[in-house]
Amino acid sequence: MLKYNYMYQYAWLVYNIILFFIWLILFLKRKDLRKEMLLIGFFIGILGPISEFFYKDYWRPEYAFPFLPMLEDYLFGFFIGGISAVIYTEIFSNRLIKKQEGVLYWPMLFLILAGISILLMFNLVLGINSIYASFIAFIVAASIIWWKRPDLIKNSIFSGLFLAIMSIVFYLFYLKLYPNIIQDWWLLHNISGVLIFGIPIEEPIWFFLWGMVGGPLYEFWQRYGLKVKTPH
Repeated sequence: MLKYNYMYQYAWLVYNIILFFIWLILFLKRKDLRKEMLLIGFFIGILGPISEFFYKDYWRPEYAFPFLPMLEDYLFGFFIGGISAVIYTEIFSNRLIKKQEGVLYWPMLFLILAGISILLMFNLVLGINSIYASFIAFIVAASIIWWKRPDLIKNSIFSGLFLAIMSIVFYLFYLKLYPNIIQDWWLLHNISGVLIFGIPIEEPIWFFLWGMVGGPLYEFWQRYGLKVKTPH
C-alpha cells in the first residue's frame, strides 16, 4: 500500500523541473537544434498522459495539481522528448543535413500508432506489465527506424546509452531529495524488484530503449542526415 507523504505531492513536479534544466542547457547551447527539440517535445508530450494511462501497473506518482494531472505527464514527455532528440547530436557536435526534399509525415504517425497498438495488445489483452510492453514497443519502433534508415543506427544506440547513463545520474540525485520514493511510488511487486543503486533496473532500460527511438526520430521523420559540425 502506498504511503502518503505531503512532500511527495511535489516530487513528480520536481522530477520535471530537474529535466527542464537539462533540457534548457541543450536548448540554449544549440540554436540550430531548437526546432527539433520543440517539435519532438510537443508530439512526445502529447503521448505523456496517454502512456501514464498504461503505467498504473508500474508506478503511482502523486500530482502537485491533482485537478490537472495531465500537465505533469505532458511536461515529462515534452522534456524527455526534446532531450533524447538532440543528446547524440550535441555530444558528437553534429549538424543536420537534408537528405531529400519534402517531409514524410506518415513514418512518425506509423511509429506512434504501432507503439500504442503494441501497448494495448501486450498490456491490456495479454496482461503483460506496461513497462515490459513499452520495451517491446520501443524495440519494434527502433527496428523500423534501423530498417528504413541504417545510417541512423549509431545515433539510435548512442542516444540510448547516453539517456540510460543520464537516468542513473538523475536518480542518484533525485533519491537524495526523496530517499523512500521508490518504495512508495513504484509497484515493485509487479516488476523484477531488481535495484541498481536503489533504482529499479527497469528505469535505465526504459530510458535506453526510448533513447533508441527518440534519438533518431526527428531525422527519420524529416529526412535529415547528420554530419560533423565544422567550427566557424
